[in-house]
Amino acid sequence: GGHLAGEIASSMAVNIITEYIDKNVKPEMDRFQVKEIIHRAFKKANEDIYQYSCDNDSAMGMGTTTTLCMVREGYVIYAHVGDSRAYMFGEEAEQITRDHSFVQEMVRLGGINAEDAKNHPDRNLITRAVGVCEKVELDFFEYRLKKGDQILMCTDGLSNMVEDDEMYRIVKSSRDLVEATQRLIDRANDNGGKDENSDDNIHNTPPK
Repeated sequence: GGHLAGEIASSMAVNIITEYIDKNVKPEMDRFQVKEIIHRAFKKANEDIYQYSCDNDSAMGMGTTTTLCMVREGYVIYAHVGDSRAYMFGEEAEQITRDHSFVQEMVRLGGINAEDAKNHPDRNLITRAVGVCEKVELDFFEYRLKKGDQILMCTDGLSNMVEDDEMYRIVKSSRDLVEATQRLIDRANDNGGKDENSDDNIHNTPPK
């Protein structure tokens, strides 16, 4: 989260969601019960971050993108707010999250095409973030896994610097996940190494 005290918001989101899931998810639970706990974890993170920003003037308005994936019963469950991304790398590269951004809304409405969106000057203007409003709307889905599928989660520090197809080729041609991660970082740095989450602006409309 780059907006205002975004580094505080992002750290809080990770810690609150992780602790809530660790405390409440039990081995005997099915994926539907787990999904409910994930939903509550995001809700708690949003409430706590929002309250922190209200209590601290220097952090007022802070927020963070948040993307979570959990594998359960042969499915990947993902919850998502903002413009960080989750990809499924199977037979091809597939972005399974939808960017909550001003530019993506323009693409959805037909105002610009996907290719122009990649270099649009407002591409880092996000429309949803955890902690900005009292309530947050999250995308929440599950995806059936197939043998050989791999999941990649990243900020726009990777996705803006490296094309999806190239990320796919790097992951699939690497010996292991450690090598794949380092090669992705190196390629992003070679291509400019700019993480635009450090400049994210939040254009947030409270959910109805």
